[in-house]
Amino acid sequence: MDYSEAKLQQLNAAATYRVYGHELKFEQGSSGAAARLRWRLVSPCFCVHDTADSPCRCMHGEDRFFWWLVDDAVVREGESGRKDHEGNDLQFFDVLLDSQILVESLQPISTGALKGLGDAISAQRVRGVTSDSGADVPPQSVAKPLPPWVVPLLKEILIFLVERFWDDLTAPIKWPPPRP
Repeated sequence: MDYSEAKLQQLNAAATYRVYGHELKFEQGSSGAAARLRWRLVSPCFCVHDTADSPCRCMHGEDRFFWWLVDDAVVREGESGRKDHEGNDLQFFDVLLDSQILVESLQPISTGALKGLGDAISAQRVRGVTSDSGADVPPQSVAKPLPPWVVPLLKEILIFLVERFWDDLTAPIKWPPPRP
């Protein structure tokens, strides 16, 4: 790999988030609306190591949820060379940082718990009933999201700097002559 390929990989990594998982395909004619609207459904897996001794952890059972990716936000995809606990090959999807991933959670809840909420039922209270803590409030985010204009601005600055200093970055190093 030469310098320009390495730099391109570095720039791509800075502008995208890599999602590992299994894409779920819709049967022909059964759910064409999602395909027509260019949404892709992924069952995500979380990879820390990519060895056979430490396969990627995928969501199953009650922990299962799905990620909906906008097709236009997926800039690269392919076989990841990683496997899940069942030995199935995982795909990767590089998603633009300024896009949204919609998370669909599948959490069973008893009808009795919903009835117990009575007239005070709301999305936040339902989340509290389904959480392990039993709290009535949704978990608070530690980090505040960036304003939507920050990522495009950083991309423009990065492009400007690369274009401005590309010749300097790729030029051979000129060492001073040795002293006699």
